Amino acid sequence: MEPDDSELLRRYVRDQDEDAFSLLVRRHIDLVYATAVRSLGGASSGASDVAQEAFLSLARKAAWLGAEGSLAGWLHRAAVLAARQRMRTEARRQQRDRAAAELAETMESSDSESIPVIQDLDEALLELEDSDRRALVLRFLEQRSLRDVGECLRIGEDAAQKRVAKALGRLSLCLARRGYAMATAAGLARSLQAAVLSAPPGVAAAVTAHTLTTVAAAGGLSWPLAAVLATPLMALTHVQTAAVCLLTAALPLGYQWHALGAARAEQQQLSAALQQARAGFHREDFRRAHQQRRVESMDRSLLWARKDLEWRERAEGDVSSTPTALRYAWLDQAPYVRVPKSVLGDVRFAATTVPDGRGTPSLTDPVSADGTVSDSLADTLNLTPSEQAAIRESFASMATRFRQLEAEHLRIVMEGPPQEFGVGQRDSATVVLGAFPEAATQLKAELKERLTRSVGEDRATVVWTQANEAFRSAFRDFGALEEVYTLAFDARDGLAVWNGLRRPDEPRFESWGNSSGHMDLGGYPEPVRSYFQRWLEEQPTWVPPSNESPQRQSP
Repeated sequence: MEPDDSELLRRYVRDQDEDAFSLLVRRHIDLVYATAVRSLGGASSGASDVAQEAFLSLARKAAWLGAEGSLAGWLHRAAVLAARQRMRTEARRQQRDRAAAELAETMESSDSESIPVIQDLDEALLELEDSDRRALVLRFLEQRSLRDVGECLRIGEDAAQKRVAKALGRLSLCLARRGYAMATAAGLARSLQAAVLSAPPGVAAAVTAHTLTTVAAAGGLSWPLAAVLATPLMALTHVQTAAVCLLTAALPLGYQWHALGAARAEQQQLSAALQQARAGFHREDFRRAHQQRRVESMDRSLLWARKDLEWRERAEGDVSSTPTALRYAWLDQAPYVRVPKSVLGDVRFAATTVPDGRGTPSLTDPVSADGTVSDSLADTLNLTPSEQAAIRESFASMATRFRQLEAEHLRIVMEGPPQEFGVGQRDSATVVLGAFPEAATQLKAELKERLTRSVGEDRATVVWTQANEAFRSAFRDFGALEEVYTLAFDARDGLAVWNGLRRPDEPRFESWGNSSGHMDLGGYPEPVRSYFQRWLEEQPTWVPPSNESPQRQSP
């Protein structure tokens, strides 16, 4: 008894048995050759090449084919696919149509139910399920008995007959969808039998030699390793094979998932960069618009100079004698208006808007704690960039000396926090940044002197008035006020900080507030922050703060 196809495949994979592969070729060459002829539209000249490609594909994939009882169905599909590829690459549609007509005349059947175009028969077979297609290929294209079909499919003879009958019915439906009239099972059987074609003598030997030579020239398989891998794989059940396939498919899916995560991270980085670029664009656009306004005002400076000269000539050098309407008149085209200097102390120049990344405008103080002057105030006083830099330098020098005095006047309160804070019986720590009005008077005088030297007395007075808010919030009116800080644990195991401003000789606070939550103490003055951190490290229930911003509350 000859071995079945699966045994021959095992010998070829495990032992490099070329005789086993030759037997496989001889056993199925007629099926593959006839399928190639039909798929090529009757062009037998290319059928041998298609057969070689089909068996070459079998040799390359032999180690991965399952333990099938017969390779007929697999080889039929391989032959059809190889023929399709050949027809696409050679573009021989017209020759195929003529050859199909000649083949139809030579293979014409007397039965009216025989299908005239044999090529569509193979295409319809490919639409069937694998089990139905194998049954029809074995029964009709390889002309096996029902008993042999049952043995190959591992079912009984009666079951094989039923399988073939059902497959013929499904094939008829497939052909009907292609435009053919519904054929009976007997008509389809005769059409399948008419499609059988024997390969010319010598084709099997040529295909075997070409396949084995090609595999050997390509380096072949690593046979010892292939035998170790393929033998257990060919013995796997369908469930085990499906599990292996799922595991194999998961590897590229995992790689793609990782690549998708990397792509999302890159997209987030690009989005952040885009937002920063947009914010920079808005700032640059605002700066250019501001410069454009300055240029336009300078273009009109000549008109202003001529008008001023005219006023001075009328007043004969005495501005006070000039009529009020004339002194405070302005040109309709001018971007500025003359006002008395006494009015400047009552105007707050905080109208400059700075777009952020979302385009929302925000107001800035006239003079910040570091000495930065707002655009509107700089335009009003006609401050040059060097004068603005001198103002910032004066503020920085004063701030350095102020922080030194602040550290020298630090007090630690041991008797408990102020009653206004309402801390209660909770453990707390209180720090007072003491007042130093005598030293502050000297700081104030030095800052005024430096500002006067930088921008003149009149403009220095305006800058000083506009900086009052910064003097109070950042420098406690030059040390005239003391600031009290109290730290305690709140009811939610977070931190609570109270702070208030008061004068040394007055018990009540001028203003106070508190913050609570899981806060970061980094925003508080250095002496206060250092003491609170040391105090917290001594508390056994302290939880390190998160980055959550504190919630400010007002009394």
